[in-house]
Amino acid sequence: MRINTNVSSLNAQESAVTTSKNLASSLEKLSSGLRINKASDDASGLAIADKLRTQATSIGQGISNGNSAIALLQIADKSMGEQSNILDSIKSKLVQANTDTTSDAGRESIRKDINKLLTQLDNIAAQTNYNGKSLLADVQNGKLTGKGASALNFQIGAASTDIISTAAINSTSASLGGGKASVIAKVNGSSSETLSNVAGGTLTVAATSGALGANTLDINVTGNLGKLTNTGTTGLNLIVNSNDTATISKLKALISAGNFTQGSFDNVFTLKQTSNVDLSNVDLSNVEIKDNAAAKKGSFTATGDSFKIANNDLTNSVTVTSSQVVSKGQTTVVSSTDTTKALAVKQGNSGQAINLTVSGNLGQLTIAATGSSFQIEATNDADKASLQKLITDGMTGVSKSGDKFAFAIGATYNLGDLNLSNAKITMTAGLVTSGTFTTNSSSNLSITNNGSADITLNGIDAKGGNTLASLKNLGENSLTANVATSFQSVVDDAITQLNGYRGDIGSTQNQAESAVRNLATQQTNIKAAESIIRDVDYAAESANFNKQNIISQAGSYAMSQANSVQQSVLKLLQ
Repeated sequence: MRINTNVSSLNAQESAVTTSKNLASSLEKLSSGLRINKASDDASGLAIADKLRTQATSIGQGISNGNSAIALLQIADKSMGEQSNILDSIKSKLVQANTDTTSDAGRESIRKDINKLLTQLDNIAAQTNYNGKSLLADVQNGKLTGKGASALNFQIGAASTDIISTAAINSTSASLGGGKASVIAKVNGSSSETLSNVAGGTLTVAATSGALGANTLDINVTGNLGKLTNTGTTGLNLIVNSNDTATISKLKALISAGNFTQGSFDNVFTLKQTSNVDLSNVDLSNVEIKDNAAAKKGSFTATGDSFKIANNDLTNSVTVTSSQVVSKGQTTVVSSTDTTKALAVKQGNSGQAINLTVSGNLGQLTIAATGSSFQIEATNDADKASLQKLITDGMTGVSKSGDKFAFAIGATYNLGDLNLSNAKITMTAGLVTSGTFTTNSSSNLSITNNGSADITLNGIDAKGGNTLASLKNLGENSLTANVATSFQSVVDDAITQLNGYRGDIGSTQNQAESAVRNLATQQTNIKAAESIIRDVDYAAESANFNKQNIISQAGSYAMSQANSVQQSVLKLLQ
């Protein structure tokens, strides 16, 4: 028998410590409600439960994103619903204008009303936003830029690929109608087209050939030509129906010495070569335009928003081209689908530098030798890497300084698939020359003029059809029955386009609502799976606690007995 080392007591103490730890762990689980409070409780279970918790949390945020997206889509839909109401009202007013029971004064009142309605349609497009994000058109500093609102992407789910997208929307008077769907390069013999001018644009109509002994330009025009300039090689005749006394009277008022004259017939007016006349307040109704000499190639430019031309030549086509002036701070989106005709960017004044912001593909870039420097400044890492690759691939004439890439003037560069995003282009012109560069890219190109002087874009696509902007910009007393007739189909096209936008929004909302419902079910099941791993089973753990409590009490009794056993040694010493 030993008294120095009480092995029985030590065993009892060890068991008591273990029991105490088990009892504390059981109490921790019962008090927290969790089976896993620290990694040592269940290391693998903790890893699984944490992943499930993160997934459930992300899904919860995805549900929140989805509900926000639904609210955003409803805002866009309701706003476009009001725009649709405006178009319905405009259509009924055009029907009212297209009847002889409506007087000229009444049509003028209708025109003013339509102008206000279309102004409000544009106001709705400019003002509709969600948390500062424009929904119906691109808006900068509270003003419409002419571009559409970017497509919207919503992450409704836990993964980065769980994206639901909408189509881009541009529901403004400048985009709704028929003017953006087609590109007109020519009008074939015995056919007709309605042409739509871009903002600040000029349309050029020219004969393609000159047959000896025949007029080479012979078309009929309906609509408003705006400022008409004779760019052909002979005088240009405007032949009005002799019964159209109102138009004849308006044209007589525009007669000027030697430039715009009346012929020997009251219904024939001649515009001298290189001269112009402002027809902004004259609504033409099927007026014939012909050059007045044989074997000459007639052509003219017009700044009117829209007009219809019918080519009377049985065989020869009439070409249509477009140009646009972009002033300081203005943004335009242009394209030139005919790559044989380069899109040219030209500074209007000698000695003025080009200063642009460009997004899109420049394709084959040619820099005129009239300038003294040309550089592209990258404003993002993607553009910087793409431009750097030109140098890395050995393209001659390109050098780099920081984020700026200089290109030698008088040279052509094939930029291939290089798509720029808000890159800054500057070109310094010579003292007596204008800066010019061209591109034959067929993709859309967004151009913002940052300089103080106007720039001119030549070779851009001429748009077919018509837009609501043309109706909005009708001059005083220019809403006639014929005009009301032609614009009814434009409003119908605008309603169709708007319904297409609303259809996409509605489909996207249905998709988002379905995704939210599915995510809610997923989140419930994932939380249930996490609960099985992480949460404590109170029935089992309370039984375990009672067991450990009893063992703890029994251990205390055993420890006391182990200590008392050693006292029997004293009897041997007595």
